[in-house]
Amino acid sequence: MRAFYMVFSGLMLGLATPDSAWAQDDDFFDDEEEDDLFGDEDEEEPSEEDRLEDGDEINFDDEDEEGFEDFTDDEEEGLDLLGDDQDAQKNDSGDDAGTYRRTQEAMANLPPDEEIAAWEEYLVTYAGTPYTDKINGRIQQLMDSLYTAGLDEPEGGEVDAMRQQLSFSQAMQLENINPRDRIQVGFEWGIPDHINLIFDYEHAFVRNFSAHFGVRNRYTGWNVETGVHWALVKSKRTDTLLTFIGDTHFNASPAFLGVRPQLAFGKRIGKLDLQAQGGIDLELQNPLGMRIIAGINGNFRATDTVGIFLESGVNMKNFSWEGDVFMYNVATFGMKFFPKQENGAVSDDLEVNMGATVPYARQYWAYHYGSVMGQVNVNMD
Repeated sequence: MRAFYMVFSGLMLGLATPDSAWAQDDDFFDDEEEDDLFGDEDEEEPSEEDRLEDGDEINFDDEDEEGFEDFTDDEEEGLDLLGDDQDAQKNDSGDDAGTYRRTQEAMANLPPDEEIAAWEEYLVTYAGTPYTDKINGRIQQLMDSLYTAGLDEPEGGEVDAMRQQLSFSQAMQLENINPRDRIQVGFEWGIPDHINLIFDYEHAFVRNFSAHFGVRNRYTGWNVETGVHWALVKSKRTDTLLTFIGDTHFNASPAFLGVRPQLAFGKRIGKLDLQAQGGIDLELQNPLGMRIIAGINGNFRATDTVGIFLESGVNMKNFSWEGDVFMYNVATFGMKFFPKQENGAVSDDLEVNMGATVPYARQYWAYHYGSVMGQVNVNMD
């Protein structure tokens, strides 16, 4: 009985103290201790009612969205896609590096005049673009290709054949019909005592208009000459020239002023260059004199470095019904040479001509019985 009492007393004592014992264990796993264990701050969990009112949704406010845009813009615009030093930061014009690059690609094959109009429209559409200086520079290049000489292929596109420089052979006794930057030197020695030294400098202000100045000994005597060459047609596509020659000359002995207007036509057919020119030489003296001057020339380019030519020059005066016409018409023939450059290439910029001249129809005039000639033409454009 005493043993049963002791067991019953111990059992009741254990049941009377469970809170204190389990309280110590529960404190180890309570919310505060668990949060501290994982490094989280104490945060009061919202009630079920608050959660239903707020809703379980993700909301990007304006500040967060702007921050996201700034991140993507900076990352993309910070790349210099064009390899330029141009400032590609965000601007108020509405364009960026990608827009500018795509516009360049779209305009790559446009003719110069259309590309100029397109870039001008771009500057209006994207006013204040950071690429303004580059676009204006490109427009200036295109304008130069339209209105200046010697620009065969401006950057960024092909040039129309009507605006390309045209190479054309130079006659020995006739005038130049192809306006270019050019220097010509030459000589003619005729039997028995005819001496002619030639120097002429020509400058092309635009592709189809030039002026020249030079000295030479014509049949009337030594002359200082100047004038203009205006190509009314100068087409690389058709290899055609139509040129007005407006020359004047100051004859030394006898002294008088002469005016030599002429019209010339040239055409290239394969390896053959053909040209013809004609006009008058008006001698402003007493009495007034007028000569008919004309000529034809044909040059065949046998190889890249060698050509052969044949030409005729007409010089006549005093036409009348009685038939006493003064004339001295000559034929000239010879060879052309186009020396190779240091790199082995052949260029038309240097042309060396060697030939001989013989009179084939003459009356009253006899300046020589035949002559030999040499001529060098250097194109500097």
